[in-house]
Amino acid sequence: MAAGLILAVEDDPDMVKYYRTALSAVGHTVLAATSAEEGLTFLDMHRPRLLILDINLPGINGIEACRRARRDYGNDFPILFITTNDDLGTLRDCMAAGGDDFMVKGAPFRAILERVGYWMDESRTGAGEERRRKILARAEEELRLMNAETAIRGNDAKKVERDQIEQIAKLVWDHKQSFARNRDLNPAERFHMVGFATGAVNARTSADLRIRLRFMDILAAVLRESGLLEPDDALHALRNLHEHYNDDAFRKACAEGEAAAR
Repeated sequence: MAAGLILAVEDDPDMVKYYRTALSAVGHTVLAATSAEEGLTFLDMHRPRLLILDINLPGINGIEACRRARRDYGNDFPILFITTNDDLGTLRDCMAAGGDDFMVKGAPFRAILERVGYWMDESRTGAGEERRRKILARAEEELRLMNAETAIRGNDAKKVERDQIEQIAKLVWDHKQSFARNRDLNPAERFHMVGFATGAVNARTSADLRIRLRFMDILAAVLRESGLLEPDDALHALRNLHEHYNDDAFRKACAEGEAAAR
């Protein structure tokens, strides 16, 4: 992964800490801005190799900030959106504004490093427009299919998501039974299982854009329905998920879950 300057525009201080810790560990320099206005001011002084941009920012949102960055600085650097929004229309707007790629907030550590590494590679210069076109086309097609499904079959899209949750929950349950049959998990084992579930959800949701955008909701459902965590505990685990990605044991568990789910 080529090292370089990354500007992260994110108003959540925990996520800023996560980006700094994770990306600095692989050699990058990370500047952080907590608003779009501050981020655009930084761009007047610094030209990053990559701009990481949250959509939901106070004041100017990330989509408008992307438009202004493209207007003022052209395609000097790729823009990677971070989203918690499960609306395909919003994703389409991100790409139309000039975004090059997107990540779902809470995605596994390895997935974030892979996307950042892809765009930090100097050989990707000029690749943004082509990838943007493909994501836009995919979003448009998914929206068309979703509207058609809603008109013709009603809740089929929800059934696809429900089927995925049930399949992943069973996979997680079977993995738990392989080493902790008929007994409660100890804290280290539970931590491992949350990582395993995270990796499994990441692998199973990667092919369908509509489901991918609901990564966190699906992971929460899997944690509950596999019997790993009570609802309140599942929400707490998700709020702190980004902190776990810095842990080697958690990353290893994620990799095991991804391998088991493929």
